[in-house]
Amino acid sequence: MFKEFLNSANKSEQLKEKDFEQRNVDTKVQEKAISYPTNTKLYYKMLKALSAETKEKAILLKQSHKFLAKKTLAKQAGHAHARQMNRSRKMTKKLKTYLGKVYWELIRHKVAQKDQSADVRLLNKLAVAEKLLTQSKESIQKLYSIHAPEVECISKGKAHKRYVRRGGSAVKSAW
Repeated sequence: MFKEFLNSANKSEQLKEKDFEQRNVDTKVQEKAISYPTNTKLYYKMLKALSAETKEKAILLKQSHKFLAKKTLAKQAGHAHARQMNRSRKMTKKLKTYLGKVYWELIRHKVAQKDQSADVRLLNKLAVAEKLLTQSKESIQKLYSIHAPEVECISKGKAHKRYVRRGGSAVKSAW
């Protein structure tokens, strides 16, 4: 729509060269189709993404933990549903350990590789994995999605209550 607007303004000679020097675009906040981001699901999705990347690049891992991770994810969901939170947390920790093992194995593989022409996609995924492994509950720039790491939480809680982000002075509301 914006492109058509510019084309019609250009045809009617309403635009000048100086108008194209700087563009200001006012955008609204767009919702994304992202499920509720539990750490467990993020660990599992990142593990799957890293194993798919290693398979594509023909990098041999000692163990991909793909099948163990699938079982662990199912166990974690079952424990959480049954309100067995300690067991659920243990399964989440296990998934994080699996992801950490694959992450460090890939880091060692990249360091051991003498060729410095590293693959950009793999390095980006490793950076996202590192961010996921190091984030905590109180982190300010949390990762909410593997496939869209730029997504941010702009508000949480109830619509009539203000959202105060810890660690920063930014106050955002759901309005």
